[in-house]
Amino acid sequence: MSKVVCKPLLEWLREPSDKCKECALGLLVAWYKDELGIDEVKDLVDLSPEEVVEQLDRLKKKHPEKAERLKQLDCLIQQAVEEIL
Repeated sequence: MSKVVCKPLLEWLREPSDKCKECALGLLVAWYKDELGIDEVKDLVDLSPEEVVEQLDRLKKKHPEKAERLKQLDCLIQQAVEEIL
C-alpha cells in the first residue's frame, strides 16, 4: 500500500491518470451528503466532474466546522482510487 499525497480535488482531478477518478465522484458526493446531513449536493448529478469538485470545495468553505472532516474524505477517495480502481 503506497502513501497517497492528498491534493486539492480540482488539482487531483486534472492530473493525468489511467485511473477513473470521475468514477469515484459519486461516492464522494454521497459521503459529503452523509457528513453534512443536508441535501445541498442533490443538484450535482448534471454537472461536469470539474464542476462537481468545485461545488464540493464551496461546501467546505460554507461549512468551516466540517471542513477538516470533508478534507479527510477527499484524501480517502484519492487513496481509494489509487489502490482500488
